[in-house]
Amino acid sequence: MNTSRRIEARKARWTRFLDRTAPSRHMLLVRLDHGLPPRPLPHPGNVDARIEWAWLQYQQQLAAVAWLDDDAVPHLHPYTGTEIFAAAFGCDVHRPADTNPFALPLMVAGHAEPHGYCGTP
Repeated sequence: MNTSRRIEARKARWTRFLDRTAPSRHMLLVRLDHGLPPRPLPHPGNVDARIEWAWLQYQQQLAAVAWLDDDAVPHLHPYTGTEIFAAAFGCDVHRPADTNPFALPLMVAGHAEPHGYCGTP
């Protein structure tokens, strides 16, 4: 079976699984990142490195379709955290140099920030 047919068969199993009309008895997903460089932190200065890492991961998933008989469908991983949603609503985001960014709290000492949202009023 060629790669396109394998991917289509996997999509069909997922569709049946999610529709629950004829659910699969099991789904098997194997996450393989052997040989990939470390995933860059999601900081604004790492955009190009994050795009390259996601592309390498996708290419690895695509190659695995031919030899790994699981239910994974190759995809580009968006690799964002919850802070992206908080920032969209005006929250300040702290970006430590050595770990993932995070939104700063909405509540401080049991009281909401001014105007009921986080960030600068």
